[in-house]
Amino acid sequence: PEASHLRDKEVRVSLLDRYPIDVWKKETKRVELNPFRERIEELIEVFKGRREELARFAQHLTEHSAGFFMIWGPPGVGKSALLARFAELFRWGGERRAEAYPDVEWPQLEVKLVDYYLRRGSSDKVNEMFDSVNQRLDALYNLNLSLGGDAQSKQALFLQRLKLISERLEPHQRLILIFDGLDEAPMSSLSSSRGARL
Repeated sequence: PEASHLRDKEVRVSLLDRYPIDVWKKETKRVELNPFRERIEELIEVFKGRREELARFAQHLTEHSAGFFMIWGPPGVGKSALLARFAELFRWGGERRAEAYPDVEWPQLEVKLVDYYLRRGSSDKVNEMFDSVNQRLDALYNLNLSLGGDAQSKQALFLQRLKLISERLEPHQRLILIFDGLDEAPMSSLSSSRGARL
């Protein structure tokens, strides 16, 4: 409360020369690679246990270079929290992950992850999901494809991106896509995708 508040234009100019914050704010092509950071932190804030499920994830990654891993159950049992914890663990890196869960055999893989969390009762649309995921895939893999106009073209471009990425992946690399809450998407947004299958 007793600190002096000074405004120094020279310091501001110097700072903006080094870090062009105003320019960064105007950039429209900047993609947030983790737009669900707050949601993930909220979900894992009180996360406990689930070592067996995390070990199954790790085993699936070790044994399969492609495929699906699905989680289902009634609302409120912690599916979203489990997915958020899994995503966070792979963002941490191998050493920290092994330290947190030493009894889990984590695969020695180079992993890139893109996740999307639909919230119950949200108005997220299929188009918004494809736009978010496609932009983040472009940023991670230096792709420069169109986002498409309607849900069908967005889905087709999403599949095209996956094909291009899968051709580039080495045996020690994985791309993990997490889609949480697809069953909670408003039916109107799913039907507006003109039969697009997710």
